[in-house]
Amino acid sequence: MSLGGYLAPRNLRADRFATACMVVGVALGTATVNVVLALDVNTRRVESNNWTTDPDLAPAVSNTVELTPLPADGRPAQQVDAATETHEDYQVMRSAIRLGSLSAFLVGALIVFFSLAVVIEHRKREVALLRSLGATAPQVAGVFVREAAWVGVGGALLGLVLAVPMTLLAARLGITTTGRARIG
Repeated sequence: MSLGGYLAPRNLRADRFATACMVVGVALGTATVNVVLALDVNTRRVESNNWTTDPDLAPAVSNTVELTPLPADGRPAQQVDAATETHEDYQVMRSAIRLGSLSAFLVGALIVFFSLAVVIEHRKREVALLRSLGATAPQVAGVFVREAAWVGVGGALLGLVLAVPMTLLAARLGITTTGRARIG
């Protein structure tokens, strides 16, 4: 068994709090991105039947009111197609929500990074001992890389498992990526 194969699981068990923080950080990012993607796909599916979010479909003018805006100089302004303008507004909102989910992923990554940095700082003696016993720098780094891989896999699996009930709950509460349709 390699040095990393032996020490990585042992170190993760020895520092359970840091391990739990890192796993939760990865799970937070994974679950958030998955929830937003699932809500976005379902929002798009539900709203594709609505002319205000799909400008390629014929607008339903029976439920609209036509207003002619007047600029300050009193001349009639150029009218804007409501279907196109509304579609653009909701596309911007949808993009902002996608970027917001990536920021949650970034927060998860920062949790993992700083937790692992603290763990490495606390293990300076262990690293020095390994190096004095003849372990090479790549072998020592391999221990931490293997720990990060275990944390990443565990957090990703937990995030995928948590994404399903979180998506169902969000859909039941009426949360969508445009704020208009009901998908639950």
